[in-house]
Amino acid sequence: MGNQTEALNYFNQALPIRREVGDRSGEATTLTNIGLVYNALGNRTEALNYYNQALSMRRDVGDRSGEATTLNNIGLVYNALGNRTEALNYYNQALPIMQEVGDRPMEANTFNNIGTVYYALGDRTQALDYFNQALAIKREREVADRPGESTTLSNLAAVYRDTNQPDKAITYWEDSLNILLELRGELQKEFRETFLQTYGGPAVALVDLLIDQNQPQRAFEWANRVTTYELADYNRLIGVRVANPEAQAALDDWNEQSQQVQALRQQLRDNFSTDLVDQMRDLEAQVNQQAETLANTYPEVAELFEIQPEDLSQLQTILPPGNRCLTTRSPHKYPKRSQHDRPLSPQPRQSQG
Repeated sequence: MGNQTEALNYFNQALPIRREVGDRSGEATTLTNIGLVYNALGNRTEALNYYNQALSMRRDVGDRSGEATTLNNIGLVYNALGNRTEALNYYNQALPIMQEVGDRPMEANTFNNIGTVYYALGDRTQALDYFNQALAIKREREVADRPGESTTLSNLAAVYRDTNQPDKAITYWEDSLNILLELRGELQKEFRETFLQTYGGPAVALVDLLIDQNQPQRAFEWANRVTTYELADYNRLIGVRVANPEAQAALDDWNEQSQQVQALRQQLRDNFSTDLVDQMRDLEAQVNQQAETLANTYPEVAELFEIQPEDLSQLQTILPPGNRCLTTRSPHKYPKRSQHDRPLSPQPRQSQG
């Protein structure tokens, strides 16, 4: 949830208990997780301190998988510090251990991370090779790491963009974003509004590239799809079905109330009265509040409220020729990149515990 202070608070409560009961393996896990928090806070020195404590303990207890995880995370810190040689050193120590113990998800993460080092060093050929190895593993049925797959697809796209292969870059970024949109569809509304802000790099890069490639309509569609929208006209939900029985029951109740609003509107057209207007407004406010509650409670309903490609087509038809329009009631706008920002670079992957 991004609350690093509270995470640190709980890890620091766990650590002395691990030590008290003599759980050396658990102590190493907690030390590693404390290191993750400090790394997220940008305190690389403290992150390295905790990782190195964890690494020594992992080796003492013979935890080979944990040792490889910690080596990978130390590599991430050195990469963030710009020390590519040390980053590669730790990644290359981690990789054979992961292969030895059969930890395929971590092996994929390390391949991805080695790719980011070679990218930073300007070796796009080596970066491409490692990213492709990572992607193949992430797509294995036994691994099925969808967030990791999205990251590596975006990393591949960055390489193709930089090697003047825009069509491939666009395809890989679109594939990456489709996964992110799929993952967002599983979130409740309060998290949906910040999810793509956290993972917004591929969206910005794709839209910028599409504009550079003189594809404004495609850029328009993606800019809208990755912005959190709530459509004012909830009528499109009438008659829809969702898999969750509890959500469906709530949606059925909302449908009934919504249809009453439609009936009052019809009555107003036939026989206007101020009392009827007040009645309709009260019920309409109730229906809108009910819709808000539904979106906050059930991810599948929140997903229905998001703007879809067919909505974009309809929206585009009402705009004057040559115009492009982004409209949202959410405070989280599409993050435009300034001319001073660096283009998106490949992203590493860290691992917990």
